[in-house]
Amino acid sequence: DGDAALVQLVHVEVEKRAVAIIRSYTRERELALHETKAERIANAIEERYTSGVGLQETSLGPLTSLGLGVGGDSAQTALERAKLGASEDDCGFTAEVGQLVDVDAAMEEAALCLQHTESYERF
Repeated sequence: DGDAALVQLVHVEVEKRAVAIIRSYTRERELALHETKAERIANAIEERYTSGVGLQETSLGPLTSLGLGVGGDSAQTALERAKLGASEDDCGFTAEVGQLVDVDAAMEEAALCLQHTESYERF
């Protein structure tokens, strides 16, 4: 019974420390702020494409209405400009949250932190 009580005590202390580490990590990295920004941008992107507006922006119809492809530009050049514009127009994701590569690295770091704390709990 003494061994079981000791194991329970250690488990409780490890759990407290693991929770404190996760809270500290989220506070240091300002994950709540980034999550709020990313959620807002995800909603904007979803709205754009569920309403059909995003799909129209990449079609050739609006390209001609914008004057792209008129005045000597070929359709190929207009399409290349549209692709470039579409890749730059991410509803502010890059400006608000950062480059996708950086976000991916942060997600990997967070996953590693969670894996370590799970390991501590299993110990």
